[in-house]
Amino acid sequence: MATIHISLDEAERNLHGLLAQLDENTCFLIENGSVPLALIQPPPPRNLSLRERINLLPKDSKAVMDDGFARDVQAGIDSHRAPLDRTLWD
Repeated sequence: MATIHISLDEAERNLHGLLAQLDENTCFLIENGSVPLALIQPPPPRNLSLRERINLLPKDSKAVMDDGFARDVQAGIDSHRAPLDRTLWD
């Protein structure tokens, strides 16, 4: 994530503009001279339920929740029991 250093004066003048530029790859460090005062960053992603994720699918999606859906999900979980190496994406 890129950290952009912003003076307190600039943040006061253009907070709306800073917030409009905020995304998952950018955060703003507001400083008074060389003293850090605040860090503005996006919130962590919210964990979505399976139902919420399904509702995000396009209307023309071929995904279905048939009788075997729960079995398929459990098979996927069971096949990935080893701890994940988080350093691959951090």
